[in-house]
Amino acid sequence: MRQQRGEKRIMVFQMRTLAVVTMLFGALLISLAQPALAQDDEPLTGTTVESLGAIEPVIIEGWNLVFLRITMEPGSEIDVHSHPGPVVLEVDSGVFVTEFVHGSGMVTRAAVNGTPAATEMADTGVEITLNPGDSVAYDQTEGHTMVNGADEPLVLLVSALLASDEQGFLFEEGKADGTPVARVNSGAPLMPY
Repeated sequence: MRQQRGEKRIMVFQMRTLAVVTMLFGALLISLAQPALAQDDEPLTGTTVESLGAIEPVIIEGWNLVFLRITMEPGSEIDVHSHPGPVVLEVDSGVFVTEFVHGSGMVTRAAVNGTPAATEMADTGVEITLNPGDSVAYDQTEGHTMVNGADEPLVLLVSALLASDEQGFLFEEGKADGTPVARVNSGAPLMPY
């Protein structure tokens, strides 16, 4: 009986040791994969994100309301991504081209010559172009691209309610059509919290 208990303790010890070794090996593999991700092209190359203000609202713990200026140099593109919260952005200057690869957004066109602003849906798979004064609003599950569509810097003013424990740009890996398989943090927050 004592021998059986001793053998059982040895077996439990061996199983626990194997579990710890497996976890450590897994952690090692993950840490080795991180530099490989970092060596990929920087997803925000040619893009500057500047915080113009932020607050963690008392009524929504764990979230930050941010106001940002995003400047994209001519030729800059940001691949398919989403954000950890709803976003409203307005084109301050330049030409903004975007396409929702899943989900949709609500575009508000700038009022022209006293004509009221018009709204339209930005549907999945349809490239839309926004000019100064135009805006688009979308929720956190909407994956889209961002392109500077002109030969001058593009300046966007952005208001967003973002989960404080996630990066601002969540890049997607998966199918060529943008259907998400996994969300990958960019390593570059939309704003420093």
